[in-house]
Amino acid sequence: MRLFVAVFVTETIIREKIMSLQKEVGSLPGKLKLVEPNNLHYTLLFLGEVSETRVEIIKTELKKLKQVSSFDLELKGAGVFPNLKRPRVFWVSAGKGSEKLTELAKQVRSLLSPLGYKDSKSFTPHLTISRIKWLEPMAKQKLNSMIRVYENTSFGIQHINSFSLVESTLTSQGPIYESIEDFPLR
Repeated sequence: MRLFVAVFVTETIIREKIMSLQKEVGSLPGKLKLVEPNNLHYTLLFLGEVSETRVEIIKTELKKLKQVSSFDLELKGAGVFPNLKRPRVFWVSAGKGSEKLTELAKQVRSLLSPLGYKDSKSFTPHLTISRIKWLEPMAKQKLNSMIRVYENTSFGIQHINSFSLVESTLTSQGPIYESIEDFPLR
């Protein structure tokens, strides 16, 4: 099974604001895939393919996380990875509370690292809202303008009181995410 650890966006009003931005991004000429509203999440650690026998071990380790208490997270700003010349991922960042989200990711990574689950990249809080295959040249200019418009926009504040171990099933219509277990924060 293909697994990752994440914090999901559950607030309806925030999802609606992000969907409005997605509609704008989706209108750009090119080939883009928008993330389904109920799939919006911050990935804390991608685990990849995991055998069923290891799932219980992973759950046991994640239950040990005690250092992070629940917190408020502001979804704020927009940008692209890797850069504006070759945008592949359009994302929403995090404002107030991002240091708590980063601490949560650090703790998750610390707990699962001894099991061999490591991420070569440092954690950058981002919520993928669209994957970009390609854009027409004029669309890149529009995307750049959009980023400038939204770079300080707040999409709202969500209270984060848990994180999830999630199974990702890839289909031709897009990924299907199913929470295997939710872990409450103190």
